[in-house]
Amino acid sequence: MPKNDFSMVGYREPRSTDTRDALLRVDRHKKKLAQGCRIGDTFIMRFLVFLILLLMSACTTDAWPNLPSPPASDSPDTAGEWVAISAGAQALQAADGLVAVRHWPLRVRYEARFESQPNRSRSVGVWLSDNESAVAAVNCGFYLQEESLYRHIGLLMADGKILQPLRTGWGSVLIIRRGGTHITRRPRQLQGPGRLGIQGWPTLLWNGRPVAGLDASTVDRRTAVGIDGEGRGVWVVNPRSLSLDAFAQRLLEPDLAMLHAINLDGGVSSGLRWRMPQSGKQLGVNNLPTPCALLMFEEAGN
Repeated sequence: MPKNDFSMVGYREPRSTDTRDALLRVDRHKKKLAQGCRIGDTFIMRFLVFLILLLMSACTTDAWPNLPSPPASDSPDTAGEWVAISAGAQALQAADGLVAVRHWPLRVRYEARFESQPNRSRSVGVWLSDNESAVAAVNCGFYLQEESLYRHIGLLMADGKILQPLRTGWGSVLIIRRGGTHITRRPRQLQGPGRLGIQGWPTLLWNGRPVAGLDASTVDRRTAVGIDGEGRGVWVVNPRSLSLDAFAQRLLEPDLAMLHAINLDGGVSSGLRWRMPQSGKQLGVNNLPTPCALLMFEEAGN
């Protein structure tokens, strides 16, 4: 057989001792490289698993999916306590993040701001900043878009001016007049003008009890307006995701003690901000830009 015909099966060229030692060193080097690669692969795999778990945990929070969280305010030193923001009006920032404003019927004057053009929507924080004499701002009821313009759903009335008429038989309506604050369920007609009129759906509380049949599964940020046991009007925003049933239960807790309440526009629309009387600093919960806000002003002479 030809000695150098390496194509033949089983043939090996004789090797010297030096050659064998060199080959052994090469084999040991290959084994070390293979071991290092396995260690590197293990580290990379562990890092990838950690990264995947981190991303999965971020996706299971209560934050809105694919939406930026509206900025909340700095917590005041009096968190958990009602503080005066004007004569007859008080604000609350609870330990669970809920914020509220309450007032006696004749101690606050309302003005409504509504922009039908989508590009003119603003957050309640901006609405409040644009009106320096206002003490608080809150988002309105529901709205829809028709032919590229926004329209409020149901009654929207402020300072006797009706911006949107009553939607008969739908939800409930809160009316503030000189005689006090009232809520009517499934309203049929508007009994004259008032200082404020706002319509929403569904009714959350009636006579101090949650209304039967409230959704207990769908969670979102929430806004409500209602009346407490003293007859004061109360605005509430909960920036944490709650079902309607859980939100209604929260409105019954002692710091709010509400008797009647109506659900208003929630989710990214939920916002309630107020201005501290001494510093002028805004507190509360902000929202993403919406076309409507209700502004509260201290009523002179009351």
